[in-house]
Amino acid sequence: MDLSFITQIRDIPLVAGPDGLTVVAGPGLAYLPDGTRMRSAGASAVFPSPPANGWWYAYGYPADGGVMGLELSQTPPDAPYLANGTARCKQGDPTRRYLSQGLVVNNKLRPAIHLQAASKGNLVLFDQSAETFTVPASLLTISANVATPVVTSLAGVVPANATAVRLQINNLTNGTLYLQRGSLAGAGTPVSATNRQIGVQANNSLVCDLRLDANLNIATVVSATNLLSQLLVLILSGGYSIEVGGYFFDR
Repeated sequence: MDLSFITQIRDIPLVAGPDGLTVVAGPGLAYLPDGTRMRSAGASAVFPSPPANGWWYAYGYPADGGVMGLELSQTPPDAPYLANGTARCKQGDPTRRYLSQGLVVNNKLRPAIHLQAASKGNLVLFDQSAETFTVPASLLTISANVATPVVTSLAGVVPANATAVRLQINNLTNGTLYLQRGSLAGAGTPVSATNRQIGVQANNSLVCDLRLDANLNIATVVSATNLLSQLLVLILSGGYSIEVGGYFFDR
C-alpha cells in the first residue's frame, strides 16, 4: 500500500505579522500520519506576551469541518515519520503537523516571509526593513587576517533543519573570497580556491545560495589566488561582510 499521501503538504505559507507577535497560515492542505486531511483557510495564532526568546515552531492541527488550526510551540519537530521522507510532527504529538519556524529575539518574532511553500525547498526571506527587525543583518565582518580561514556557525540565525542559506556577500578585499560548507572545510581540507562552493572576486558583491550540512557551519577565506588559479597580489588587504537574507528547509 502506498502511504506517501500522508506526507503531502501543498502550499500553506506562513507569514509573520508586523506586530512581531502574530503568525498567519496561508491557503493549502496537509495530511497527518493517520491520513487525516486538513485544509488551511487562513488560520492565525498569537504568541504569548511576551514570548520567550529562541526558536518557535508552527504546527497545523485538525479543527472542525476538516479546517486546520494553527499552534505555536517551542517544542521542536520529531524525526520524519516515513523513511526517506521529510514530513514531521511535533515531538510526541502526531496530531500536530510541522509547518515552519521563526526566531524570537528581544521578545518579538524576526519578520520574514515564507516566499516558497512546498514539501521540499521551502524558502524563507527575512524582512530587514520591518520596524520589528531585531536581529542585526550582518552575520560576519572581517577586516584583518583575511588569509586565515574562518569557520562561522549559523545556528543562531537559521533553524537546525535548514538545507541551504541565502547570502549577500560583499568582498571589499583585493583578493578572491572563497566559501565552503563547514563539513568540507575541516582542519585537513581547509577552504581554498580548490575546495570551495562559491568564489567572489576582489571588490565585488554577490547574492547566492550556499548548501548547508547538519552542523550549520560555513567556512570563508580570502586568497591571493583567483578563480583561474592565477596569483593576484602579494599582500592581501581589506575586509568582507556576509549577511544572511534567508534560508531553505524541508517539511
